[in-house]
Amino acid sequence: VLVNGKVVNTLGAKADPRTDIITVDGKTLDSEKIDRVYLLLNKPRGYITSTSDPQGRPTVMDLVGSVQTRVYPVGRLDFASEGLLFLTNDGEIANKLMHPSSEIRRTYAVKVKGTMSDEQLRVLRKGVHLSDGFVKPIRVARSSRLENKEWIEITVTEGKNLEIRRLFAVLELEVERLRRTAIGSLDITGVPVGKFLTLHKWQVENLFTEAEELSAAYAEGAEKPAPRKSAAKFAKNKPVKKRLPAKKRAPAKRR
Repeated sequence: VLVNGKVVNTLGAKADPRTDIITVDGKTLDSEKIDRVYLLLNKPRGYITSTSDPQGRPTVMDLVGSVQTRVYPVGRLDFASEGLLFLTNDGEIANKLMHPSSEIRRTYAVKVKGTMSDEQLRVLRKGVHLSDGFVKPIRVARSSRLENKEWIEITVTEGKNLEIRRLFAVLELEVERLRRTAIGSLDITGVPVGKFLTLHKWQVENLFTEAEELSAAYAEGAEKPAPRKSAAKFAKNKPVKKRLPAKKRAPAKRR
């Protein structure tokens, strides 16, 4: 049982289905009676990804205070990290987004102190063993370099805790800045820092379809990078209707 995204195993614990998001075995209670909200936030550094903080530090909830419906963050970006973060009151969608089987790609821009050597780049592309499992990035590329600092772009699907920072720590590279720039094909372009966009459910579900198609292509060795879409523009788009197969023409009669 999850209440607002947190496991509840205390006997007698209370929750209000009118204000709390209650999920049992992956199913959200009274889902048909509650308006679902899907937010895509550009989280700044210096905010906790949580609904509250005992130390009184700012949380991402402070940035979505204008939203009347109670939502909670999906996944995490640590205090010093920034970039795209989903918030919702849809427990089923939240569980799918966080589950490893979804294989939704998350792209990060990482600023490191010094420069990454060709050998370090080779090792990272090949994959790294962390304490909780093996991580092989989908893509790693140099982005830009300025004096003794370098930006690296990396795309992963695993979503382990502090995954990116730990990958670079294994390579003995110090991360100075970490920004999540894309979730699937949704790009951070057009989402101001500290602001959010409201998405439709179909737009979030489209990420799962996209991930399945990319995973299949990747397995066959014929993968092509997914085209990035500005999240701001994508939020305004309407679902694309699938074209019906054209009717076959009857064979021409011989004269």
